[in-house]
Amino acid sequence: MTVIKRFDDCNSKDVVGIVFAAAQKAAAEYGLEIGMQGRLNFSRADLTIRLSVTAPGAARADYLEFAEFRGLPKDGLDKTFRNGRHVYKISGLKPHHKFEVVTTREDGQRYDWRLADVVRLMNWKKPPAKR
Repeated sequence: MTVIKRFDDCNSKDVVGIVFAAAQKAAAEYGLEIGMQGRLNFSRADLTIRLSVTAPGAARADYLEFAEFRGLPKDGLDKTFRNGRHVYKISGLKPHHKFEVVTTREDGQRYDWRLADVVRLMNWKKPPAKR
């Protein structure tokens, strides 16, 4: 067993990989989807990992229920857009979150986007202002 006395660029990534693998195993046991949220942050003493766990189908149902209210087309589910080298498919919506549009990248990774960014990338009309 290796004892970590301080975090650095190499060992922090190793720890994240171990923690994420354990979280994936637990999520699979309950039929949940899991993904990293945000960037990895570390100092010599602390390592911060943010995970997002989602019940499958819930974000899809939320898209169908709230899409028009948020200024998105009802038929926007499963539509794709390109950003950089990757293609993303719209797979759901998390209302009232900063990154509320749920997407799945071509390699299966889940990414959440700001509503305005997706609208811009899809060339849709501007969404209404949040109240």
